[in-house]
Amino acid sequence: MRYFKLFFFFLFLSFTGPVFAQIAKWVHPISGTFYQINFETKEIYEFQVGAQWNKIADLTFQDVKNYDLVSGTRYYQEIPIPGSSVSYLLVSCTGQVYQLDRKNWVLKRLDQTFYRGANCQANKFLRNGVLYSFGGYGFWQSSNVLTKYDPINKEWASIGVKGDVPLAINDGISAYLSSRDVFITMGNLKVNDSKMYESAVFDWNIYEYGFKDHDFKKVGTIHLEELKKYLEKDLYRNFLFNGRYFILIDKSIQVYRYDSMIIIDLLDNFKTYRWLNSGRLPVTGNNDNFSDQEIHYKGKDSLAWSSNFSSKNSATKKAIQYVISINDVLADSAYLGKLTDEPWYMEFFKVIMLSIGILATMFLIFVIGNIKRNRIKRNLKNVLGENEQKLLDFLLLNYSQGYVNGHQLIAYFGRHKSSPESQRQFRSKLIDNFTKSLALIFQKSNILDIQQDEKDQRMLNYRLNSKIYKIISKL
Repeated sequence: MRYFKLFFFFLFLSFTGPVFAQIAKWVHPISGTFYQINFETKEIYEFQVGAQWNKIADLTFQDVKNYDLVSGTRYYQEIPIPGSSVSYLLVSCTGQVYQLDRKNWVLKRLDQTFYRGANCQANKFLRNGVLYSFGGYGFWQSSNVLTKYDPINKEWASIGVKGDVPLAINDGISAYLSSRDVFITMGNLKVNDSKMYESAVFDWNIYEYGFKDHDFKKVGTIHLEELKKYLEKDLYRNFLFNGRYFILIDKSIQVYRYDSMIIIDLLDNFKTYRWLNSGRLPVTGNNDNFSDQEIHYKGKDSLAWSSNFSSKNSATKKAIQYVISINDVLADSAYLGKLTDEPWYMEFFKVIMLSIGILATMFLIFVIGNIKRNRIKRNLKNVLGENEQKLLDFLLLNYSQGYVNGHQLIAYFGRHKSSPESQRQFRSKLIDNFTKSLALIFQKSNILDIQQDEKDQRMLNYRLNSKIYKIISKL
């Protein structure tokens, strides 16, 4: 978070007094040309490779307020209006919206906003003629606020959204993908400097925002370790976007400045590549001018270095432009995998965890079943009398052969020599006690399957209920 604190320190210093230099610098997002406005002299300059700043016109100011001006290279972003000589010039950390007309060379202030510091490093883009500003950092915390510019009221209006709204759209990788009309954001950093002992939290989810339904959706999660380690550096997220590829530029200068880049293809399942400088490009020098835009797009298909760099074989500095096409960068890059691909050991870990889960479930089922069987055994032993237990054994023994009739029961219990009335009473009491006892255990009323004997209409045939039999036979 050190760069945040330094950033706002110098930013708010610029707001506490007049802007002495009154210089605005930026790079054109399509041509890659560098521009500079001197607010004091009202002149606009263009940077020519191999030369100095070249004045191209005197500007006419309309509604430009001197006390609102911000000087620097990070603050300004140009958004061209397609098919026009007019561009929007937006100022970071403010809601200021300027219109730059290159045909008449007029710089006009459009907005009437007054706030400061609420949307630093927000993602600003043009969609269907409407300016949008998503997320950012301000007042010591990250933001997930979505706004669009209202040209009638000359203010920024909040956009209500639904779905899986990210907790922050800040310090991540974000852009408007016009070919699919969605806003994509990933690798965001949630921070709140006012909460002590709370560290910054990375959000590794990948989100898409649809403008038609105002809905955020999670479309994946960053699992690629190379990218996660890259983003976890304490660095300003410096990346370029050309409508298809995110190009992350390493500014850590661990070996040479811009000695590596990571390329993410948004239109091909988030396939990711790493480019390492093979030594063809001299990138050892540093330049104070345009430090954030030393590498930029030249058109949509090429990258360009346009600052003063020192050659590896020369101690002298000279301004030379080096251009390399995106196709050449990709051809010279190593394929890392898809952002959403989990490491191989994670798949192995999932298989192990799934196997452990299945075994644990089977063991749990066995233990629970064993507990239930033991409980039924104890209940049968406690509830059934001697005759009822003998009847149960007899019914279990003859279950596969079919029903047993009353005569068989009487013979089994040795009551065949007693009087018919005594046999009837014994049989009735036995069956009644047996069914009541098992009903207490199994909470069922139909313990026995009872059918009338076809040969002797006065006699009944008995058999255990099939469900009761299945339970007891497994004890």
